[in-house]
Amino acid sequence: MLPDIEGLQMSEGLARLGGNSRLYGRLLLNFARQCETTLGAFESALQTQDENRLRLLAHELKGVAGGLGVKVVEQSARNLEFGADDYIRAEYHTLSTSLREICERIVERLANWSNSYGSSSLSKISLQRLWEKLQSELQSFDGEALDSWSELSVRLKGRLHPTELEHLEALILGLDFKSAASALKNLGERLGPLETGALADLDHTRAHRPGAY
Repeated sequence: MLPDIEGLQMSEGLARLGGNSRLYGRLLLNFARQCETTLGAFESALQTQDENRLRLLAHELKGVAGGLGVKVVEQSARNLEFGADDYIRAEYHTLSTSLREICERIVERLANWSNSYGSSSLSKISLQRLWEKLQSELQSFDGEALDSWSELSVRLKGRLHPTELEHLEALILGLDFKSAASALKNLGERLGPLETGALADLDHTRAHRPGAY
């Protein structure tokens, strides 16, 4: 049983996942633990004054947060995405504050819960097999793709450029499985076999291509 978390419309998030509280909790924790990585991408775009990148990041965060019922972040991201250019920094400040607060709350409230649910059975599947499983689920519009992504995204963290993960996360949690399947296929074709070290090198080879997916 998930504990209530102030600031979340948990009933909406659970409804999108067919009432699967275990999966919902795992996705919330994954969302919260990526907080600083997410904000780092925003701050990088701010430093380079890349307003198009900022709005794209806001759009993707809006979709992920909305899918999980994190309404305060969804609204802040929407304000940044569509706000006037002169107010971008102010909107980002509001967004970063709300995101950090809710992520800290999620981690705090779910700390004990996460210790009780145990590891996913998917943790025993090889990276290559898990990748193929997700691809198949996306192509067949199988809701199990959400669970597979929850496990795969954790194992890919630090091995893919953050923008790769952000893009896939936004598509999958937004239930745009068709686009997610296409993106995953294209990425897989570039990488080749996943157990050969290709993933470990990707972040270095793509570090200077933040807009590529």
